[in-house]
Amino acid sequence: MQKTKHIWPSLVLGVASIVSISLASAVFSQGGYPPPTDLIAETQAIGSGQIKLKWQKPTSSEVIGYNIYRNNSYLDYVIGANTLSYYDSNLRPSTAYDYFLKAVYLGVSEENLPASNVVLAVSPPYCTSDCVGLNPFIAGPGRVVVDFKGKKIGESRKQSETFSVSLPAGRYQVYAHSFDAYRNRKDGIQDNERWFVSLMSNDKEISKTNLTPELEDGKDEVAMTAVIETELTLTEPVNQIKAMHGAFVNGGEFGSVGVSAVMFVDMNQSNPECLLVIDKTADKEVVAPGELITYTITARNDGGANCTGTGTYIYDFLPPQVTYVSETHTNNMHVPGPNAYYSDGHYVWLAATTPLTPGEVATAVITVQVKVEDEVQLSCEKEGIVNQAYATNSEYSNRRILVYSNPLVIKCEPEPAPEINATIAPAPNPAYTDEAVTWTATPFGECPGPFSYSWTGDDGLTGSTRSITHAYANPGSYYATVTVSAPGCLPITKQSAVPLVVKSREPITLSCSPTPQVAQIGRSVTWEASVTPPNPPGGGNYSFSWSGDENLSGNSQSVTKTYATSGVKTARVFLTNVANSPVCSGTVRVQDNPNYQEI
Repeated sequence: MQKTKHIWPSLVLGVASIVSISLASAVFSQGGYPPPTDLIAETQAIGSGQIKLKWQKPTSSEVIGYNIYRNNSYLDYVIGANTLSYYDSNLRPSTAYDYFLKAVYLGVSEENLPASNVVLAVSPPYCTSDCVGLNPFIAGPGRVVVDFKGKKIGESRKQSETFSVSLPAGRYQVYAHSFDAYRNRKDGIQDNERWFVSLMSNDKEISKTNLTPELEDGKDEVAMTAVIETELTLTEPVNQIKAMHGAFVNGGEFGSVGVSAVMFVDMNQSNPECLLVIDKTADKEVVAPGELITYTITARNDGGANCTGTGTYIYDFLPPQVTYVSETHTNNMHVPGPNAYYSDGHYVWLAATTPLTPGEVATAVITVQVKVEDEVQLSCEKEGIVNQAYATNSEYSNRRILVYSNPLVIKCEPEPAPEINATIAPAPNPAYTDEAVTWTATPFGECPGPFSYSWTGDDGLTGSTRSITHAYANPGSYYATVTVSAPGCLPITKQSAVPLVVKSREPITLSCSPTPQVAQIGRSVTWEASVTPPNPPGGGNYSFSWSGDENLSGNSQSVTKTYATSGVKTARVFLTNVANSPVCSGTVRVQDNPNYQEI
């Protein structure tokens, strides 16, 4: 992040505004606006590349922060009268630096104010792989520290030895310390100085962490401590770990990197300190040029104490394939600078309002748009849109330890492939054994087709057309699955939502009879058919076909006939919509003048 000299706002009734005061002829006495006092500089551990500054608060109650100068040039600022320390990091080894501070007062130009005492310090000496102090972590309740002995991994040695550890199943925040150190190599550039931790149970990997951040180039020595897993969940115990080079997972070069140590903080145990957890999600997994992506970042305090200082800072360095559109956040967050987005570094900077109390969650929503330039698209389609946010708080070694979120990778396509949807239905349903059942797929959605089909299912069902027919020999419930595809569209595989129910066939019996059984010439006779079961196997109603003497005919369940001659008359009926239908035959006696008893 590029540092700029801080412009301090004036707070008027809760509204921030910049105060412009002409101070050309003003003279401020030290008594009215005193500087910080007793500034001291402490050289930190070998290989750390850090000098720590400490000072005493001025006697005035109006101080609101401090500007820090190194070698007579502005370096950085800290917010808050009670913030009384600062770590200057990534320093060249064995190099002398001088420092002084100026207090900042609301609405007062600090250039006219007196400075603190000047202190001189020499940065830590060059660090080799066997120097002391490479492991910055301290074990304690709920903390497991593994020292990797400061070994280098790279092209010739791609992973560390295996270390024993005891990590029960649970949730852990994982810290990692990396370094790189070569004499007279400050102009060298090396890619992929990253590694991860493989977690094993009896030599079998059960999980692995995210990669450590890339180390900075252009320095003789550099070190970094970061939270690489904000919330790692282990579903079973771990008894072994080892450090492995990042090229195993990202496919890059095996750049040389020192693996110092790793610390696991048990999040299931009561933690008396601030414990930041940050998570990042996106509303899309695949995007096209010009599309919007909405990132949601949540930061919460899982510890037992407030995350205090001057707020929890949240940074999101945006991928090069997108442009910034907008940002919103919850009421417990604010924009600490003039804007949330900084174009010079292509990042968003927000802060959770102090303090972030235990269990409190702060949320930010950032909207970006995928660029449409050809060269950007080539990068996007090859590597994807990779993004990872991080948070920090002054309690994390004065913001020098960064808590990284989970990494997100969004795939890029020239245009999103149209989606196919489909319904599946059998007919008839229910059906009977040995009855032909037709399965039909009906595609719909944005895809225009033409469609291809591939069927599978119970009882050996297969097929490659939109509708397929199959007969089931045994009763039961049967499912079918179809894959529908088309050129340029996303295929879909669908299973029938409800099963086809196949029942055993009941024997069909057909009877028929006349009313009356003895009829008079010229009088009506009604023939009635009766069927068991009452409905055909495929559902619906039976269809009938009648025939008989004196041209008897009809296609309903009952027919009426008037006979013109006497004698025994025959009628026949069968079912036209049932295979192998039974046939019923009946007779009626027709007379000239039957008596009452005969009728």
